[in-house]
Amino acid sequence: MKYIVNALSLNMVKLPPIGVRKFYHFEIKQITVEEFCNEAREAVNALGHVSTVELINKLCNTSFQINRIEIKLEHEDELLLIQVATRLPEGKVLDIGELEQLLRDGKIKFYRVTYYDYFY
Repeated sequence: MKYIVNALSLNMVKLPPIGVRKFYHFEIKQITVEEFCNEAREAVNALGHVSTVELINKLCNTSFQINRIEIKLEHEDELLLIQVATRLPEGKVLDIGELEQLLRDGKIKFYRVTYYDYFY
């Protein structure tokens, strides 16, 4: 499965029971806005922030809505990740104008993250 997200969290990983060992690997590749937009059309939207959805819709000519869902990654799932590449003040919620400025400043990055898990 492929998801569009604005964060990567360990909460997305299905952890095994205590005592069971598992190896986790995230392959992370920075991609262009064009690559992100092309792949976004095939992905499940898991975005929960209005301004992020607005920015992606503007960049990709899509019509995504907020879809704050819980994700539990499976082996070889992919995340299309849009990430603010700077530390924001606590509790700061960015509006579309601020996101567009960060994009112009090169402080928004796009990634394809592929998840792998193995028992050992």
